[in-house]
Amino acid sequence: MSGLVCPKCGSRNAYVTNEFECPVGVPVKCPDCNNMWCWVQYVPQEIIYTSDDIRSLSSRVRLLEEKVERLERILERAGYDVYE
Repeated sequence: MSGLVCPKCGSRNAYVTNEFECPVGVPVKCPDCNNMWCWVQYVPQEIIYTSDDIRSLSSRVRLLEEKVERLERILERAGYDVYE
């Protein structure tokens, strides 16, 4: 796990070290500015949608579809080939 980006100087030379311990994560040191930090890989949690969220999104999608259809009709009446 080398080549981590230093949050202080932006160097890509940071490396895992045993010079200190981290309560969480991996100890990392930048040789360019001597910055040291604990690196933790972020793993996003699973996104959970409720039925209310899904209903709300479905409703918004329906409204957007209606608006697109209206715009297509307007453009066709104006002489544009909508599906070109």
